[in-house]
Amino acid sequence: MKRKTRLGETQSPASVNRFLQILGSIFTRAEEAKLITEKQRPKITLLKEGNEQIRYLTLDDYKKLVEAARELHPTLHDLIVIGVATGLRRSELFNLEKRHVDLNLRLVNVLDGKGGKARSVPIDPGDEAYSILERRKREGKSDFIVPNPHTGKHYTCVTKSLDAACEAAKIERITLHWLRHTFGTWHIMAGTDVRTLQGLMGHEDIETTMIYVHLVESQKHEAARALGAFKKNCHKITTEEGGKVVAISA
Repeated sequence: MKRKTRLGETQSPASVNRFLQILGSIFTRAEEAKLITEKQRPKITLLKEGNEQIRYLTLDDYKKLVEAARELHPTLHDLIVIGVATGLRRSELFNLEKRHVDLNLRLVNVLDGKGGKARSVPIDPGDEAYSILERRKREGKSDFIVPNPHTGKHYTCVTKSLDAACEAAKIERITLHWLRHTFGTWHIMAGTDVRTLQGLMGHEDIETTMIYVHLVESQKHEAARALGAFKKNCHKITTEEGGKVVAISA
């Protein structure tokens, strides 16, 4: 898809995607208002943005967010914890069914991922997400792991409740896709090799997975530069001791 401006210039993929996202929101509202059915809703595929910025949660912000969500919206809390633990895409998270979760093998199975590809994501039995999945498999009549409590069907949008949780947690506003980015970034930080992560996230092209590697490596270089600047500028540190200034060699 290409869009021309009034000056005849081609808009960037990022600009086109903003229009597509607005269009997607319109169809979401139409579906919620029962003006169209889920099957009537057209599939909207965003263009690939070569300069995509990876946004993810720090561990501190994650803890603040889940605590705020626990108080405001327990269902959202469960979505957030499962999302970060599995790295599922938004649609995969919303459509996750009880039959897709194998507690014996400790796996969350995505049967129809992007491009129709299947994959499995292991779940640590000591992780909070495992406990949530176990509880939700037992509870409720819905086939979905985290159904909309008002309809019993899968969610189509949680933007308002997620915004409210971010505000309560006093952190930057995020989208659900941040949870997937958090999964990828934390795995690289923990030492997961890129090929394994590619399989876990269902990336067709390993270059997509490499974005997380480049992000973590850039952070390491930034830390090294900060340490170098500290050593260069701090030959001596002074401290107040007993009313006297004492020089301490760095």
